Amino acid sequence: MRETGRAATGHIAIYLLGVWLAVSGAAAVGVAEAQTSFADDFVPQPAYAGQTRAPLATQSPRLIFTTLTTDLFNPFGLQWLPDGRMLVTESVGRLRVVDSNGTLAEPIEGLPPIWAVGFNGLHDLALDPGFAENRHIYFAYAAPPEGSTIPGPEEDFAETARRLVARARLSEDETRLEDVEIIFEAMVRRLAFGPDGKLYMTTQAAQAQRANAQDMNHLGGKVLRTNPDGSIPEDNPWVGDDSIHDAVFANGLRDPSGAAFNPGTGELWTVEHGPRGGDELNIVRAGRNYGWPIITYGREYDEEPLGDGLTAMDGVEQPNYFWAPSIAPSSLMFYTADLIPHWTGNAFVTTLAGEHLARLELVGDRVVAEERLFVGNEQRLRTASQGPDGALYLLVAGEQGSVIRLTPKPVTNPLAE
Repeated sequence: MRETGRAATGHIAIYLLGVWLAVSGAAAVGVAEAQTSFADDFVPQPAYAGQTRAPLATQSPRLIFTTLTTDLFNPFGLQWLPDGRMLVTESVGRLRVVDSNGTLAEPIEGLPPIWAVGFNGLHDLALDPGFAENRHIYFAYAAPPEGSTIPGPEEDFAETARRLVARARLSEDETRLEDVEIIFEAMVRRLAFGPDGKLYMTTQAAQAQRANAQDMNHLGGKVLRTNPDGSIPEDNPWVGDDSIHDAVFANGLRDPSGAAFNPGTGELWTVEHGPRGGDELNIVRAGRNYGWPIITYGREYDEEPLGDGLTAMDGVEQPNYFWAPSIAPSSLMFYTADLIPHWTGNAFVTTLAGEHLARLELVGDRVVAEERLFVGNEQRLRTASQGPDGALYLLVAGEQGSVIRLTPKPVTNPLAE
């Protein structure tokens, strides 16, 4: 097991603390850092106060960043097995069990053919709410072209790869998948089961496909809602409207790369990877339009206004919060444990280009303060998840992708503060 962290230099107390930690065998301390400035002066006018650039949050307690493994290839999805071990997807097309010490089991057998190109391949993962009884898992992936089990040329990926969601049964010994069945076809980013037992899926409509987000018979740029077997719930908002796909729950999203249900309200929240600027935090409600690409707080990548340059429109939802410049959000979670009481009730957003973990303090539905953790480590964070031990776990993207555990630093030694 390797340890990682960034400690300040030139400070005697921190130096002595490092000596004490080394002697005691504890992990290195990673100093929680809040943002002190933003990357440029692009500040679109928000619709209301507090919609962007919230005040700095009260600094978190000192944290220990423990690297459990660096032997994962572009890890993406993380779920917790009942015994406290992790089930992790690697985009290259592997599904692994990782224990609390970072030991990786052999890849689980029985996955369907997966077409991995760059970061495309095997992506998000969800466990059935009844997993303890039925052992069902759900996963989103890219597959070879229709009628083939062999990937085609890499240059044909965008046109011919199939984007699928499958359900399978994890064997009792956790070595293979059984009864694999495709339950849905769409370019799914994240999977999440709601309190209603339904499966919610976020889908992408980025640059070339941006118009799909407003095409109600296209699945791109949406939140979709199905039963666990992929069938359509009768209470979906547009069931029976022939002009709208029955699976659509909400539309007008660009790239909702994180999704989580707020445990306090039971509502679905997403983080959306915007264009240049305009990354969003949204509360997704049935039948609502979230605006992409007709309204946005972002710009084209050449800095020109996007579309008509609108940031608001009647009948279109405002983001609950937005970031400009971009942070490239990649996942969302709510912290409910008491291991770090300072965090209880907060939302956490991992970032790719931003290379930090954003902690959002909430009052009701509003972001009232923000802190940026893990700053300066130069690592692209893919996914955050609360473990059964109350610690926060991070998946770091890359060919030597890692799992990092965040825990509070003990305060028993007076040199620690």
